[in-house]
Amino acid sequence: STLEDQVLKQLATKGYNDHGTVFTRAVSRDPELGLGMTLGHENGQVIVHSIPGGRQQKSNTQFSQSPSLRAGIQPGDLIVGFNGKCLFGHLGRDGHDLLLRAQKMVRESPDPVVIHCKRKTLIDSPPA
Repeated sequence: STLEDQVLKQLATKGYNDHGTVFTRAVSRDPELGLGMTLGHENGQVIVHSIPGGRQQKSNTQFSQSPSLRAGIQPGDLIVGFNGKCLFGHLGRDGHDLLLRAQKMVRESPDPVVIHCKRKTLIDSPPA
């Protein structure tokens, strides 16, 4: 089974089944911005907290070139794994511990970082 199948099965057994779509993006680090996003935790899940130059900022600044934004990742997306490894094998941990694990996975990742996300709503479809 695919990582997406594994993630959806694990989410459903833990009560996180909100029918969102799992999608995968490869994001290359920028020398100054890194991946160009900040992560946070909410309800025991790791989410994309903010992306400089995101929905509110459309000006032509350096932040409009955020690698995550170019890849189609949006604030509020749930991070479910990196590089084919599911983050949800550690659901027993609290949100802060899960966030620290996610940050470690990113630091130790080769470039580009393959990010597996889940969009929270049916209205927002994954980027093409």
